[in-house]
Amino acid sequence: MERSPEYTIIRLLLLLLLLLPFTGCGGGGGGASTSGTVAQPSTATLRLGVSGQLPTDSPPIAGGYIELILPAGVTISGDAASAVIVNSQAVGKPQTALVDYTSATATSGAKLSFFLLLVEPVVTLAKLELPTVRCTVAPGVLFRPTDVVVSGFVMNQLNAKIPSVSISILP
Repeated sequence: MERSPEYTIIRLLLLLLLLLPFTGCGGGGGGASTSGTVAQPSTATLRLGVSGQLPTDSPPIAGGYIELILPAGVTISGDAASAVIVNSQAVGKPQTALVDYTSATATSGAKLSFFLLLVEPVVTLAKLELPTVRCTVAPGVLFRPTDVVVSGFVMNQLNAKIPSVSISILP
């Protein structure tokens, strides 16, 4: 006995209606969350610090260049210019320029670099306040300041590079 095409179409529609309640059931996700909420990214602020000694007859510090490599799962918050925050009222009246951000790739972490310009050059490292960097940390990523790599750091005096000065990520 051969069935009509209308009969076959009706059977398919009934089958689809029966299966419709099961669509969207992904079954994935695992994890311990039973509330149905998705973990949101968190934020972190990197405070940069400088250490070392300047010779007593050293000319004033005029600025510098800083380059950071962020670990996997950590990006900057917002655009590059707004992620690097300076206290423009601090000693030297620091400002940033040429802020550049390169997203992470499969083989390297995200890179953030910028120039720090001091409107009023300073004569001591103790009073030099470096910028902070606002970051976004992906859910599930354990982020420690020691995971950030300082891949480039040069502080310049009015006419020379400063020897033996290092940058650090402060807790």
